Amino acid sequence: MWRKPLSFSATGGDRIRLNGHNGAGKSLLIRHLRGGRELASSGTVACSKHESMLLRAETEVSHEPRSLLQLAHEKLPDFSECELRRLLGSYGYRGERVFDRQANLSAGERIRLQILLATAGKITPGFCFFDEAEVGLDFESRLAVADFLRRFMGVVVFATHDDLFARRIEATLEVTLERS
Repeated sequence: MWRKPLSFSATGGDRIRLNGHNGAGKSLLIRHLRGGRELASSGTVACSKHESMLLRAETEVSHEPRSLLQLAHEKLPDFSECELRRLLGSYGYRGERVFDRQANLSAGERIRLQILLATAGKITPGFCFFDEAEVGLDFESRLAVADFLRRFMGVVVFATHDDLFARRIEATLEVTLERS
């Protein structure tokens, strides 16, 4: 799988940058850490049972037929419509924008929506996985996402080829991956 065995641990507030060329297995490792893919290798991954969120430019629900307000209501059922509109407005979805479909959002708007839906509920994620989602984001969105990742209180595992973006996140550990 990888040339060298991987070994690292993390606690709340750690920001781990995964380095490596395209094809080095950064996305594969992220999927494995999230529990979504088994690796054909020895070793173990031990993670706490905290909720996690995955930020990436292409989301599984990017062609969701429901409006942003409907999505927010589904993810945050304890919020009133007024509270949801206020929350959506604080992330830039004001007025009639709450009736937009996710498919009509820019990459930066989709990332902001993912952050909003993952962090506004009763259960705050303990892990945030970021898989090169800065691609396609405008400058302001990149700054906002990097600042969010830097301030996130849980563990952040991120892959990016953008060194300026990575420096803004302030990684506490860097892991370099090389495929064998």
